[in-house]
Amino acid sequence: MRSTFSPGEILYVRPHASEVRPGDVIIYQRGDEYVVHRIRTITSDGIVARGDNNLHEDQDPVKLEQVIGVVNEVDTGKGIRIVQGGKKGLWLARFRWGFSAIFIWMRPVIGAPYRLMKSARIVAKIWHPEVIQVKTVSSSGPMIKYIVGGKTVATWIPQLRRFQCRRLYDLVIFPPD
Repeated sequence: MRSTFSPGEILYVRPHASEVRPGDVIIYQRGDEYVVHRIRTITSDGIVARGDNNLHEDQDPVKLEQVIGVVNEVDTGKGIRIVQGGKKGLWLARFRWGFSAIFIWMRPVIGAPYRLMKSARIVAKIWHPEVIQVKTVSSSGPMIKYIVGGKTVATWIPQLRRFQCRRLYDLVIFPPD
C-alpha cells in the first residue's frame, strides 16, 4: 500500500465492519502478520484483495473472520487525511494499477535513452546542481555523502567500492575513479 500510505504513518481503523465493500482498505490477519490491502471484489469464496502498489491480487481469498477492520483515516504527521474507500477508492486504485502496468511496460523503452544519457554524461554538461560533499568516518570506515538541498542524494563507501545514488542525480553525480 506504499502509494497510499508511507512508512511511519498512523492508520485509524474502524473495528471489523460487517459491511465491507469493494474499494475499502482493510487490515486483516494472514498467519502471524497483518496485511493492509484494498478490496477488489467480494465473491462466495471470500474477499479478493490487492495492495495499491502490487501488480497482482492476493493469492488466497480473505475470509470475513480474518478482517480486523476498515482503514478510514491516516495521520501523515502533517495532518489527518481521509482514506478513500468504496467506488471512488476502487476507481482511484484501478487508475494507479493501470498507470503502474503502463510504466512497467514502458520501462525498457524509457530505460534505453536514460542509460545512454547516463553513460555519455550528457545531462552533466548542462545541469550543475549545487552538491556538497561531506566526508565522515565511522567504525566501519570512511564514507562520502553527496548532499543537494539539505538531502542526501548519494553515498560512496570506498572500502566496499559501493556507490548509491538517487535517480536523476545519477545523471550528474558519479563515483570517484
